[in-house]
Amino acid sequence: MANAQCFPRCPALPPTYVCVEMVTVKAGDTLYKISRQYGVSPAALMQANGLTPETANTIRVGQTLRIPTAP
Repeated sequence: MANAQCFPRCPALPPTYVCVEMVTVKAGDTLYKISRQYGVSPAALMQANGLTPETANTIRVGQTLRIPTAP
């Protein structure tokens, strides 16, 4: 599922978020599905990974995404 890793802070996120997990995209995953699975908003997931609405559908199998969480 996810690999727990600690990060000081995701540079793309406001200071209220800290990235604590990384997840590898699997076949059938979408940003929405991943965001619901980890309890974060799709917007926060996009922001943590430098995605825009135009590039949100470009995630691919094997890609690693940062999962932001509030401290």
